[in-house]
Amino acid sequence: MAANGVIRSPVVQANVYDFKIRNIKGYTFKLERYEGKVILIVNTASYGKDSAKVVGQMNDMQAKFSDELAILAFPCNQFDHGVSIT
Repeated sequence: MAANGVIRSPVVQANVYDFKIRNIKGYTFKLERYEGKVILIVNTASYGKDSAKVVGQMNDMQAKFSDELAILAFPCNQFDHGVSIT
């Protein structure tokens, strides 16, 4: 116990590959499947005025750099579609 009475727990360090993703279809997987690639995690609006343009740009980037890049786009969840990172 610290001098001020606060109990401190040990620091837990996780790397990005330890996180689990549940996709929109309910399938859960670890980010370790993308090890060795650059991971771009994007919080995206589904129905914004520029959404179609942004999604198109992400698709183009993914196609161009598919061997080196993984783009993971998550809806901002304003409509509760149930996608999560744990």
